[in-house]
Amino acid sequence: DTSKLQAFNKRAFGVEIEFIVPGAITGDRSGSSMYAQRKVAEVIQNQANNYLLASGHSITVNAEGYNHTTSTDWKIVSDSTAKPTLRQSRNGYVGQFELVSPICKGEKSMLEIKCILKAMNDYDMTVSKYCGLHVHHDVREWRRDLRSSNYEYNVSAMRKMTNCITLVQKFENVIYGMLPESRRTGGW
Repeated sequence: DTSKLQAFNKRAFGVEIEFIVPGAITGDRSGSSMYAQRKVAEVIQNQANNYLLASGHSITVNAEGYNHTTSTDWKIVSDSTAKPTLRQSRNGYVGQFELVSPICKGEKSMLEIKCILKAMNDYDMTVSKYCGLHVHHDVREWRRDLRSSNYEYNVSAMRKMTNCITLVQKFENVIYGMLPESRRTGGW
């Protein structure tokens, strides 16, 4: 119930999903191929929009190749670290796909993410020990306040940043404990 999270609808975030797909979707081409990226973008967009239909909302997923540009739409980029395991390769999976969100906020974005993940699951898109999902949290407001000439803003931002760092430090073992061993000790 996100209504209980005070800052949820105000604080921006971003999601990156590294994944692999059955080669049948892409003609056995990896995510480094623009053809493969376009096919995967089309499948995700169409299926997610089927789920979003009742909400009167839709998404666009573009194939963009490798880049770090912030987009207003969802995008598929190549990611050479997102690869199938040997077993997954033998079962026809190909990798190098990353789905990157636009800047997200609130319930609307959570609905998009839910429908996208459901769409990906419908087409057996998955992760391996080399890939996964991660979230970026927007703290630009804190950074701005730290640089402000207003002492109250400085103190408030420093307190928030300190609390965040302390929380992560205190629960670091729990946070990393949720990850499989391969993600805790991997090169990336």
